[in-house]
This record gives sequence, structure tokens and C-alpha cells, in this order.
Amino acid sequence: MKRSIIFGCISSVVGFSVGYYFRGLDGNLPILSGISAFIGSSLMWLLIVDRPNNWSEDRGVVAGVSGAIVAHYLNSYISLLIANYGYWILGKQIGSLPGPPMDPLFGILAMLFYMLLSLLIIGWFTIPVGALIGVVYVKTFSPVR
Repeated sequence: MKRSIIFGCISSVVGFSVGYYFRGLDGNLPILSGISAFIGSSLMWLLIVDRPNNWSEDRGVVAGVSGAIVAHYLNSYISLLIANYGYWILGKQIGSLPGPPMDPLFGILAMLFYMLLSLLIIGWFTIPVGALIGVVYVKTFSPVR
């Protein structure tokens, strides 16, 4: 568990950096991207590498790539949840579209489209970096040498 949190922290630096690069679109993007990268990468590392206790370079690559993909989805969905919270609880319009934001239950499926769009825009960078982080992390911190 501790190793998956460390992996998530390393990945969150990449998420924050990518979000900072695109911050002109949304001021909260660096924070959301960092949090999403932390949650997605930690969870994937825990499920793919830590739980089965199988530290291999292949599993490191799969955990890094899947963590990056999950982070793209989480970033979109957390943004939707924040927009709903702002509109329904705080009474503020969050986002550029007039009217209420998308229903969070419908958003579970709809955010797949936004995830794919996000992967097309910046996934060419985040997915290979996730794979690279996974391999380097396995080689550096593997308990089995």
C-alpha cells in the first residue's frame, strides 16, 4: 500500500505539470490533474503490482499506462462533480456553458467521451510517461532483486 502511494505521488507531479501547462483553459486544472493522477496511479499500482505482489517491468508498464488512462477519466468526472456542487449547492455557475451542468449519473458514461478527447489531446505524452514511470519505479524500488 505504501509503495502505491509513493507511485501515485510521483505520477501526480506529472499530472500537475500537464495541468499547469493547460491551465489557461481552467484555473483548477493543475490541482485536479494532480489529484486525478495520484488517485488513478495509486489505485492501478495497488491492483496490478502490489496486491498480486508481482513486481515485473511488464506489470509496471501496464500499471503506469492504465493509471494515466484512469487519471484522464477521473479528471473529467471530478470536474463534473465540482460543477454540480457549484451550481446546486453554492448557486454559482462553474464552467462556460449557461444552465445546469450534466447529471452526475449520466456523466459516468458521458465522461468516457471527454476522456477519449483528453487522451487525443495530451495522451500521446501522458501514457508513455506513465509507462516510463512504471518501469523506472519497478527497477528502482522492487523488493525482489
